[in-house]
Amino acid sequence: MYNWNFKTPVTFKIRCVDCEEVHSITCDADHIKDWQVHSIHIDKAMSYLSEEQKQLLISNKCDYCSKDFNENFEKD
Repeated sequence: MYNWNFKTPVTFKIRCVDCEEVHSITCDADHIKDWQVHSIHIDKAMSYLSEEQKQLLISNKCDYCSKDFNENFEKD
């Protein structure tokens, strides 16, 4: 499991595809590489991120919009 000692910190500014609000996420570049290139599960590669931050990296949707989508999906 990784810790907060970032060798190469990177800050991503991610715009939610639904509400267009910009969110910042800081993590280690090596951890991003582990997740994207080496296929290490995001929960293991970046365990220090919140579930909302991981979801934003995966789907480009903020927590509010993801929850709103899921609630509307379940109603149909």
